[in-house]
Amino acid sequence: MMNDRLRTISHRASTWNIIHRVIGRFLFAACLLWTAGHPETRVHPEDSLPYVFVPPGAFLAGCSPGDADCYDAEKPPRRITLSQGFWIGQSEVTVGAYARFARRTSRPMPPEPRLYERPLNPGWSNVRQPMTMVNREDAAAYCAWLGGRLPTAAEWEYAARAGTSGSRYGNLDDIAWYAGNSGQEPVEVSGFAERKDLKGFFVLLQRNGNRPHEVAGKQPNDWGLHDMLGNVWEWCGDHPPALRGGSWFDLPRMLRVSTTLESEPAERSSNIGFRCVLPSGASLQPAGPR
Repeated sequence: MMNDRLRTISHRASTWNIIHRVIGRFLFAACLLWTAGHPETRVHPEDSLPYVFVPPGAFLAGCSPGDADCYDAEKPPRRITLSQGFWIGQSEVTVGAYARFARRTSRPMPPEPRLYERPLNPGWSNVRQPMTMVNREDAAAYCAWLGGRLPTAAEWEYAARAGTSGSRYGNLDDIAWYAGNSGQEPVEVSGFAERKDLKGFFVLLQRNGNRPHEVAGKQPNDWGLHDMLGNVWEWCGDHPPALRGGSWFDLPRMLRVSTTLESEPAERSSNIGFRCVLPSGASLQPAGPR
């Protein structure tokens, strides 16, 4: 009799565990759907940039199912769980926001970006362009000024995917600035990689006026984040230093949510920028009407 009772209790406990797991997964899926339709956006009082709340959750990082362009470092895919939600910049940090930081902290602005001898933002006059020419220490100092930090590579990829499982969260031309569309005219660039014609590729970008573009000019992902792919590579806070997202200067293969580019922390480039992560309890202000 006692054994029968124990088996009954064990069966009920097992049943409740299954029910709890099913309910948990349902609530997580519902949370993702709600976030996709209603991303919570607030503004930081220091830099006046919008930040989007990213809920906790799990995702498959690395090579996306069916992606034939994956590099060896992206394999095999692995499941990662993020137990804490966080705020992340809705776009890359702008020139205007970084200039405010530089003034208030008596920090010099970096050299202006150029492609060879062609200025890409003379005098840093376009304040809506993403801030570039920052090394990782510059980027980390800016985020610390806000009470935040650079995202980890896992946080960055989780936010970029926004609940999707593909290598991109939309059609490339609709969501990203890259070598094929960041110039005066759209150009076909895939052939340069096949021919390994780097010189011809660089000449094309120079003549076509390719450059970084103002932030948030392309469609966002399902969590309302702009430019997670394209425009500029973004610093992450991991060791060794890593860049994510691809840029206005790159071929399509580089613009995938799983692509990682290792870099020296002191590197400065006209196609490297960043965005910040803030803790879930950060003091932010309600965003105005869009």
